[in-house]
Amino acid sequence: MLEYKLYQKPSVGKLTVAVCGVTSKLPTTTNLIESPLSCIDFKAPAVLTVYLLDPKSFTSYKIENNRLLSIPFDSEEVQKALGGEESKTKFQKSAVDLVFDAKTLPATIEKGPFLQILNNIPYNKRKGIAGDGEGVILVNPSAEDQPIFVINPVLSDDMPNAIIDYGRRTGGWRTYDYRNSIGSQNWPTVIKYYRDTNQPFSDRQIKNLLARVENKNVAKLIVQANPLMAQDSTLKPVLAYDDVILFNTRDPRSSFIVSDRTGKLLNKVISSIQAGPIRQRLGLAPQAAAPAAGERRRGRPVGRAAQPAAPAQPQEGALNLETVFTEAGLQQGFQNMSPGLKRALANPVDVLTSRSRGATSRNNLLGARGRVIRVLEAGRSSIYIIRLAGDNGNMASIHIQPGNGHLVVLPNGRVLPFGSPRERTPNNLLTTLQNNNLAENLAYVIVSEFLAQNPTMIDEAKNALRLILKNKKS
Repeated sequence: MLEYKLYQKPSVGKLTVAVCGVTSKLPTTTNLIESPLSCIDFKAPAVLTVYLLDPKSFTSYKIENNRLLSIPFDSEEVQKALGGEESKTKFQKSAVDLVFDAKTLPATIEKGPFLQILNNIPYNKRKGIAGDGEGVILVNPSAEDQPIFVINPVLSDDMPNAIIDYGRRTGGWRTYDYRNSIGSQNWPTVIKYYRDTNQPFSDRQIKNLLARVENKNVAKLIVQANPLMAQDSTLKPVLAYDDVILFNTRDPRSSFIVSDRTGKLLNKVISSIQAGPIRQRLGLAPQAAAPAAGERRRGRPVGRAAQPAAPAQPQEGALNLETVFTEAGLQQGFQNMSPGLKRALANPVDVLTSRSRGATSRNNLLGARGRVIRVLEAGRSSIYIIRLAGDNGNMASIHIQPGNGHLVVLPNGRVLPFGSPRERTPNNLLTTLQNNNLAENLAYVIVSEFLAQNPTMIDEAKNALRLILKNKKS
């Protein structure tokens, strides 16, 4: 069987036939019919099949037994008829040009064939000018809306959006639009593009993305698409216990979770028991085993001096601790902190105040007396900068882990420890208040800080405050 391919000449709007693969007595090119196609009287041998393929409308026909038959453009026989690379490139370029033309697509274009052509084009040949810069075409044939959209080809810290898209709004899949958000069903396509083009996410980029998505279901789609992570990344996205987790491989207690209710990214403390299966799911080596039975777990070996706390390891975006306290007006408090405490809090990073449970609990307790204005984390330890009401300046509340220690740095530079949990009692609180001759408003703040760490000691804290205020008035 002889096969022919028919192309439309854009310059004259006519269809011409070109011999493909074998010689024939027919001319190499023969004008046949004006568009649009309807019926044709073409005297050809019965063994001859002629394919009519239109790169403008992506429609296809074949002439068989002197009859003109419509056939799907994405059918196997049409793809076979396309044959060589030159023919395919011609149709691919026409498809890309139509998308970047930024107009509603012609009504003659069939959805399935057009999307298939776009989807088969290599990424490096899907690029063009979109908006103020370069864009790359992404395709999701299964999407009910926005099956075609264009994004920035380079992964960045910014939230990806659709520079150009089709079918996002009413009017059908051919309708052009621009500057829309990416449809939830298209996030796996975006993640696949980044992975296929070897663009890994950094800790900052994956955290930004999961913090800004619409809801937990969208976050699930992103994680299920298996984002490529940078080799030096600490955070790994994973689905665990039906939750979307951003797992901190160095310190599981400093992980994150996407909220079921709000879709926000929240801090998540993951215990060592919970961390084991997550590490296994991620293909990570297990953490170092806990000391065996009989080994010393607390304290120091006999005869060995106490060692200062190890400094927190630098993280992306780490800040200078002294600068943090200086900016808060607590320079003297920083100078009064012990060297071990400074090392334990070294290299802190900012955390969103609105997403810190510690900040929320402190604000609830402080009421009108103060407000948390900044939250920082250094490993598992936390620093809360609190602006006091009136002209009382700022103070810092510090929670140290491991050890569950707690202390406050007052505006006048005094550093007041509450001690370890077994030492943190109402009597200890009362001693702190009595020994420091605190102003009434600041005494309330200290009691609030105490309650933030000891929510079950409400009555005891009230009694301590009542007694210290009574003594101050007498």
